[in-house]
Amino acid sequence: MAESNQFCTLAAQNYPKWTSWQLIMSRVTPNWKWLHSYGGIEQIWAYKRAWVSYNRLRILSAANLQQIPPLLLGCVAYNEAGGKPPSVKHHVVLPARQYLPGTGGPMATSEGAIKIQLASALSAMGYNGEPLTHAQQDDLTDCLETDIFNIDVVAKFLRQMILFDYPGANTRALTDEQFMVAGCRYNRGTARSLKDLQESISSPKGSSKRDWSSYGRTMIEHRAEVRKLLEI
Repeated sequence: MAESNQFCTLAAQNYPKWTSWQLIMSRVTPNWKWLHSYGGIEQIWAYKRAWVSYNRLRILSAANLQQIPPLLLGCVAYNEAGGKPPSVKHHVVLPARQYLPGTGGPMATSEGAIKIQLASALSAMGYNGEPLTHAQQDDLTDCLETDIFNIDVVAKFLRQMILFDYPGANTRALTDEQFMVAGCRYNRGTARSLKDLQESISSPKGSSKRDWSSYGRTMIEHRAEVRKLLEI
């Protein structure tokens, strides 16, 4: 029987987690392309492709339910898969932020294969209860490490981010600008104005402003690859 907590049922069918060993090998031997199975930067890209492909139907279903483009959700997943291993985020970063002052606070910790801050996940879920206890933060992290829950929450949050800047938009059919801005909001939050992000998107190479929209620009670069992985 699958375990449950107040936030979700902990499904067992997940793609294998990105490990500390994989991270170390990808950093130590970044250009050793022949180390496809054991290290090198190629392993990161192989992992990203495999994660999105494995969760293809879940991504399509969650995007359809939230009325957002599957490519938007898929590109965010492709950007986020890999990186810091869940074991490090859950058992090192989160406890440090729970107990050590000046570490950013636990709710700012990003968890899940598609990394999302605990605070953002709660916002997407419409949670209006008391601040989470440490035990509840651990429970939410367990849920975000479950692929299907992770994908569903990210889809909800992406819809929120679209409507934050474009409240009257057709969320199913985004322009390139809307696509990129939603990605930037996912990555950097809502502190910068829409005008700032629009200026960043149109800034020439070499401009320091371009960094504000780098996440969205990377999503555009990966869009054709993700389209193939999602078979759409």
